[in-house]
Amino acid sequence: MNNRNTTLLIDNSNSRTKFRLLRDGIVGNEVRVVPTGQIAQDLLQTVLSGWSFSSVCISSVVPAAAVVLRHAFSCPVKFVTIGEDLPVDFSHYEGKATLGADRIANVIGTLFWNRFPAVAIDLGTAVTFDVIVSDHCGKPRYMGGMITPGLSVFKEYLASRTALLPRLEDTCTSNTAYVGKNTEQAIRAGMESGGRGMLRGILTDIETVIGTRPFVIATGGDADWAARCLPEINQLDPLLTFRGLARFVKTES
Repeated sequence: MNNRNTTLLIDNSNSRTKFRLLRDGIVGNEVRVVPTGQIAQDLLQTVLSGWSFSSVCISSVVPAAAVVLRHAFSCPVKFVTIGEDLPVDFSHYEGKATLGADRIANVIGTLFWNRFPAVAIDLGTAVTFDVIVSDHCGKPRYMGGMITPGLSVFKEYLASRTALLPRLEDTCTSNTAYVGKNTEQAIRAGMESGGRGMLRGILTDIETVIGTRPFVIATGGDADWAARCLPEINQLDPLLTFRGLARFVKTES
């Protein structure tokens, strides 16, 4: 029997799809994960076995997977979109129709920390930077953002577009600068040093644009590495997207 006070939260990203339960307004600790490319109704039944819920809220950036998720549940299903009643003002952003649901959720998730101006960095297949400021009344306002390829994309590009460079099995591991002593180390050193430089450079540009140093929150697969590398990152928050989903559920109730 479904729990009427429980919502299934789904973060459907390009590489992985993550599931958590929202019970009585609290995001659960247990997370279940499947590769996004394997999303299918029978797999969902297996992955979600033992969980009961009365509604579903989804942040999806993969249209094909979203179709499967939309029709996989018999209870009400909501997708994260920009609406009039959101607790963040998106009205000044010109590209509302193309703003990814994950970025919308991350922006809303920054309300948990209540520190503005803020930058939410999601380090996944793409690295997204979303800037939130306060308007003259103190309400959070979405300013815009930046998008770059994720660190894993650089790794895959080198392996696929060169004849001899190897494919690394993981991404960034070190938070110190070094010079590689073999080809694999050289790739890793370049990716890690380049990643640090890219993140730091973009944050510097954002600070220049908004005129003050923002509160920086990092989430996503490479967020732990980035937080260890960069003192500019104030908060590591693996739950940021789910916090936004939870707030969206509350707003839409």
